[in-house]
Amino acid sequence: MNADELIALLRLEPHPKEGGYFRETYRSSASSEPGPPFDGFRSHGTAIYYLLTPETFSAMHRLPGDEVFHFYLGDPVEMLELHPDGSTRTITLGSDPRTMQLQHVVHGGVWQGSRLVEGGKWALMG
Repeated sequence: MNADELIALLRLEPHPKEGGYFRETYRSSASSEPGPPFDGFRSHGTAIYYLLTPETFSAMHRLPGDEVFHFYLGDPVEMLELHPDGSTRTITLGSDPRTMQLQHVVHGGVWQGSRLVEGGKWALMG
């Protein structure tokens, strides 16, 4: 399977803000307004498919609430976190639980961005 086949099979579309390809599969009917610096109401929970390719990356962004990543298929992904206290952390998401994370939680307010490891062809996460 390749990235184009996954995009078609899962009906993924380009992510309008962060990059990569995605499709939302669930959205909670409950929402709340987190307040500054975040605008508008936010759903209490969502689920998505998210695909990275060598031409795409997840641009640095932050959310008011925690975000849970699940690695499904493909090549490893490097995630950079920039914490409010000035510290940084790099996580590798992938399929080898001996050296990589199968799931990872990014806490609300932490800046994050992701890319495929060098030489990777695609990665499917949720």
